[in-house]
Amino acid sequence: MKRKLLIISGLVLGALALTLTLNESSKTDDTYQEAEALRAKHQQFLKNSPMKATIGLDRENRKTLGLPPNAYNEQMFELTMDPALGYPVPARTYEAYDRLVDQFGSDRSPGSSSETAWDERGPFNIAGRVRLVMFDPNDATGKKAFAGGVSGGLYVNSDVTDLGNEWQLVNGVPGNIAVSSMTVDPTDPQIMYIGTGEQYTQGAANGNGIYKSLNGGTSWFKLNVPLAGGGDTTAGGNDLRSGLYYVNDIVAWQAPSGVVNLFAGVGSTGYVGSGGGGSDDPVNILGLQNAGLYRSTSGGATWARVEDPVFQYTYFSNTFYGIPNDFDVSADNTLYFGGIRSGFTNAGLGGRIFKTSNGSTWSIASILTASNRTQIAVSGTDANVMYAAAQGLSGATPVRIFRTDDAWATFTTTNLPNDVDTGIPANDYTRGQSFYDLMLAVDPTNDDIVYVGGINMHRSANGGTSWTQISKWSNNGPLASLSVPLVHADIHEMVFRPGFPDQSLTGTDGGVFYATSLIAADGSPGAIPAINRNLNVTQFYYGAINADDSSGDDLAGGTQDNGTLFRQNATPGTGNFF
Repeated sequence: MKRKLLIISGLVLGALALTLTLNESSKTDDTYQEAEALRAKHQQFLKNSPMKATIGLDRENRKTLGLPPNAYNEQMFELTMDPALGYPVPARTYEAYDRLVDQFGSDRSPGSSSETAWDERGPFNIAGRVRLVMFDPNDATGKKAFAGGVSGGLYVNSDVTDLGNEWQLVNGVPGNIAVSSMTVDPTDPQIMYIGTGEQYTQGAANGNGIYKSLNGGTSWFKLNVPLAGGGDTTAGGNDLRSGLYYVNDIVAWQAPSGVVNLFAGVGSTGYVGSGGGGSDDPVNILGLQNAGLYRSTSGGATWARVEDPVFQYTYFSNTFYGIPNDFDVSADNTLYFGGIRSGFTNAGLGGRIFKTSNGSTWSIASILTASNRTQIAVSGTDANVMYAAAQGLSGATPVRIFRTDDAWATFTTTNLPNDVDTGIPANDYTRGQSFYDLMLAVDPTNDDIVYVGGINMHRSANGGTSWTQISKWSNNGPLASLSVPLVHADIHEMVFRPGFPDQSLTGTDGGVFYATSLIAADGSPGAIPAINRNLNVTQFYYGAINADDSSGDDLAGGTQDNGTLFRQNATPGTGNFF
C-alpha cells in the first residue's frame, strides 16, 4: 500500500513538474517572441531613422544647418532611442532625477561628497578636451598651474616645466562637471572662482554653476546663484529649461572705486538631440530665460543679472538677455567682453563688444559685422590696442581676425593664417569649427606678436599681416614635411607663463601642451610637448566593461578625438590605456 501511494505521489509530482515546466517554457517562448518582435521593430526604426538625412552631410552644410561638425548627435539619437518608440525619451532623465532628489536631496551629484565618490580607472597617459588653463598667481616661480576638463574636474600641477610631473584632481569640484573658466580676486590671490559648463557643444557638457576657493584652489565650495528670468517655460514651440548650465567666462575685476566686481557670462544652448522642433517634438533650450551677464559685489554671496536694455533681444515675442562669451581687462583697467548668440536660437549679442569703466554702466564698444562668437585679447601695455577673433556667419567669411589701435573706435581686418594642411581652407584656419575652437592670445610685452588657434596654432610677429604655423595635428600629407611640434588638434585656450612671454600653456582636445619656446617652434618639433600625466579628462562617448574577470575589469571605450581606448585588468586607481 505504501509503495502504491509512493508511485501515485511520484506520478502526481511528475505531472505537476511537467505542467510547471511547460508553463515556464510557454512563458519563455512568449518572452522570446516579444523580444524578437521588438528587435524587428527596432531594426525598422534604425533603417528609417530621420538622422539618415543629415548623417552624410559635409562640414559646410552641417554648419549651415547649425549642426556640429561630426555625426555625434545622430549616432546618439540612434543609440539611445526607445526600441518600441523609435526616438529617445529624455524626459525619463527628469523622472529619474526627481526620484533621486526625493531620496538624497536636491544638491547631490556624483563626486560631490565621499558618499557619492567615483572610483578612478584612468586613463593616466591620454588626456581629453581642456578649455581652461591658468598659472597660479600664488606661485612666484610661475610653474604651478590649473587645468579644467570638459569631461569633468579641476586639476593642479605643481610644476608644468617638468614634463614628468603629474596632475592631481582638486577637492570640492565634482569630477564629472565640465570646468571651463577661472578667475582670481585681484586683491587677494588666495580667492579664486571657476565657472562650469560648455555652451559650444549643444548640451553635451553641462555645468552646475560657480565654485569658490578661499585657500588658493586647495578646496572649493559651490556658490548659490539665484536664477533671474523664472522657471521652465516655452517659446516658439520649444521647451525652455531653467538652470545655470553654462558659465562661458568669469572675471573678478576691481573697479576704480576699489570694489571687486565678479562678473559671469551665463550662457544657453539647445539640446538638439531632444527633438526636431515644434509643439509635437520640442527642443529643450537650456537656460535661455536665465542667461545673461551676472554680477556680484559681495564675493559671490549675492548676485543679480545686469538687465540693461543694451543687452536685450527678442525671440518669438519674448525678451531675453544676451550672453557674454569672453572677458578681458585693458591696460587702463577698462573691462570688455565679446558676445555670443544663444545656441539654437541664433539670436543675441554675437559680434558685439561691450565695455564698462565702473562696473555699473555698460556701452557698446564695437559691432563686428556678420559675426557670432567673439574672443578678445588686449595689449598688456597700450589701452588702445586690442584684437578679436570672431566666428563668421557665411561660407565666404567663416572666421575673421580684427585689430583696433583706438579702443574699437575703428578697426581693421587682418590677414588669416593659411594652414599647410590642404584639408583646411585658406579662408578658415578653424576648418568650419570657429564656433568650437577659437583661440586668441597677445604677447604681454609685444602688441604685434599674436597667436591664434583652430585646428593648429599660428603666430604673427607683425600684427596679423603674415603668419607662421607653429604646430600640426598629424603627419598626414604635406604636414609630414613641416618641422613643427605635434600638438593635438582643436586649440581652445592659451596662457603665458608669468615672467616668460615666450612660454605658454595651451588647452586642446588632447589635453595640455607646454611651450618651452614659442618663437623656436617653427623648426623645432620638440618645442611644445604634451604634459598630460594623470590628467584624466578623456571624454568617453560610450564604452563597455567586462566585470567578470577576478583579476580586474576589462574596459573599452570610444573617445572624443582620441580614438578607441582599452585597459585590461583595471582595478580601482588610475592606469594606462592603449
